[in-house]
Amino acid sequence: MNLSKPLSLRLSFAILLGVSALAGDAAKSVIQLPAKDVAKKFLVASEPVNRDGTYNAVAQAPGKEKKGVKPVPTGLIPRSILAKEKGGSGDPVVAYILGLQPAAGALVKGRPVGLVVRTLAGKDETRVVLAAWDSNLGSCRSLDEVEKLAPGTLAAMKDGFGAKDATFATKGRKEALRFLGDAITDFSCAYVTDADKRPLDKDGNPLLYKWAGARNIGE
Repeated sequence: MNLSKPLSLRLSFAILLGVSALAGDAAKSVIQLPAKDVAKKFLVASEPVNRDGTYNAVAQAPGKEKKGVKPVPTGLIPRSILAKEKGGSGDPVVAYILGLQPAAGALVKGRPVGLVVRTLAGKDETRVVLAAWDSNLGSCRSLDEVEKLAPGTLAAMKDGFGAKDATFATKGRKEALRFLGDAITDFSCAYVTDADKRPLDKDGNPLLYKWAGARNIGE
């Protein structure tokens, strides 16, 4: 940069560069939802969070037994998305449901106690661990507490992920809450309903509302 230019010009140029960079970052972070079946895929009829701070998961169909052992049940967190724009799958968050064997489609209330992260071929896949509220694990607040009350649960969750060449890591309750918060917020910001849209006039154009102080004749 030519330092002989006036300071005001240099500052203006720097500000413009900063604004352009921010605009580019914002464009990259826009979350795109599928064009069809959004309500069904992301379970918008159910709420993800309850007033008491617990979270909900809609139970998936149970997996197949292995050597007579039932797999840990899983469910989907309603109104959440692992955004592709952030390296995710574009699907709702998957949660392990501990302490219950719910029927497919049942809404299960629970407390997030941690995360199980599988790394395969350099790519991470994360699942939330939800201790079912109405179970013997409902009082647990960490994966360590779960393992003390139900030894072998962590190994069973890892086994449910599959993949022989994968490595696993676990994270605590704080990271689980942050992970869920991001996924739910991303979906909420991307999901547009009819209530968010301005009604149309008789010609099919967005309806403008009159305001006494408006100078624009169309307002």
